[in-house]
Amino acid sequence: MIAFSLAQMMSTAERELAAFLLTVSETAGTERVKEAGALWIQMLEEADGIEDNPKQVFRHTTIRALAELSAEMNERALLAS
Repeated sequence: MIAFSLAQMMSTAERELAAFLLTVSETAGTERVKEAGALWIQMLEEADGIEDNPKQVFRHTTIRALAELSAEMNERALLAS
């Protein structure tokens, strides 16, 4: 087990979330950033094992949120066409 301080966990979470939001902004537009941030936080709240390996949980949260956001965007695009 890897020991992480609360400060380390917060710093890691902030970096992961910031990278995710920057990617969303650059690929989907700034209008989707607030929604994406809320989705990331929701996914993090649903995650298990943060005490054991927070870096892995934060990364997995980002991947899940990106997959969900991509699926929503694809669905909207299909409905629009």
